[in-house]
Amino acid sequence: MIKPKWAGDFPRLYELSRDCEQGNEGKYFEYIESALDLLWGARQKYEKIEEELQQLDNDAWQELKKKACKYVASKHKLRGWQQLFNTLNEAKGYLYLKSEGCTGIHFIPEGRDKNPDLYGRCGNSVFVIEVKTINESEDEIDWIQENSKYQNGCVSAREAHSGLDDTLKGKIIKTINAAKEQLKSKEFSGAQRKIVYLVIRLDILVSININNIDKLATYIGEQSSKQIEVKHCLYNY
Repeated sequence: MIKPKWAGDFPRLYELSRDCEQGNEGKYFEYIESALDLLWGARQKYEKIEEELQQLDNDAWQELKKKACKYVASKHKLRGWQQLFNTLNEAKGYLYLKSEGCTGIHFIPEGRDKNPDLYGRCGNSVFVIEVKTINESEDEIDWIQENSKYQNGCVSAREAHSGLDDTLKGKIIKTINAAKEQLKSKEFSGAQRKIVYLVIRLDILVSININNIDKLATYIGEQSSKQIEVKHCLYNY
């Protein structure tokens, strides 16, 4: 098998492509070469993803790759290969546990019962974490698709948002509640720390107002309890 020219720069993404795409139609990575050549910011995006994947130890990478394999040829008509990147975002949960000093971090196999995504051990304490991605709204995607056809920059104007609207707040609460249910898994009931880790991709009109970022952090912080902590990061690539 001849390696594509991007393989050397993105070895783990190439490994995912090599091991998971054979025989699949509509596979994601057949588009990566043209994206790197044609799309502004594509190389920086893939570099950041590859950098995160490289920080996983080999066992954890094999575990995550197995989970991600199911989605390399699963394209949503509106959101594309979003589920693939939602899965790769679980690497951020691994890195969070690592930053907390945990060792023996593993991705938990998917089964009939809903379990958290990862566990690790920090000293004598067991940590479990459920990673959830909140992506931009359908309105945002519709606007991007509608205006991407204009090559002369004449896109429709929009007004930046001040504050978090009820739709976004509702999506955050719904996502946190779903994650909390997975953290209640009987298998990990004895874990000393249970964490919901949100990876959030905001609509542009929300993210460009710096005050909204502060309000988001405050709002998410208010959802933590003694039993389950809620953390987050912004996905901005």
